[in-house]
Amino acid sequence: MSLGLSWSEAASVVVSTIGIYLTFVTLLRLIGQRAVANMSSFDLTAATALGAVMGRVILGYTPTLLAGVIGLVTLFALQSLFGLVRRYPRADAAMTNLPLLLMANGQLLEHNLRRAHIIEDELKGKLRLAGIRRYEDVASRDP
Repeated sequence: MSLGLSWSEAASVVVSTIGIYLTFVTLLRLIGQRAVANMSSFDLTAATALGAVMGRVILGYTPTLLAGVIGLVTLFALQSLFGLVRRYPRADAAMTNLPLLLMANGQLLEHNLRRAHIIEDELKGKLRLAGIRRYEDVASRDP
């Protein structure tokens, strides 16, 4: 375990952390929150791999305790900063994926399922977990 880290290595950790964080947030915004919302075994594997890639990018080739601390502090600072930015409605709208209606009046809304990258079997599983046995039991859309 090494605590030693040069100023340039510390700066590299900060820059790498910011870069990978912004890339991750951008991809989530483009692909949708489905990438981290459903935790099937496939999704859990993908999330683990994403975390490993992010950690490796942040810490570099020779991870040290100090690099890890700097990386974590930078991640928490970014989370706090984005939390503050989201107080502004325009910024929040740009950063947030709006909810999509997937069913109405007992009918699947295929276009929205595709936009959310969700297949019918995944939706059926979520409905079962919510105690809904038939599509007709899904509440109707408000007029």
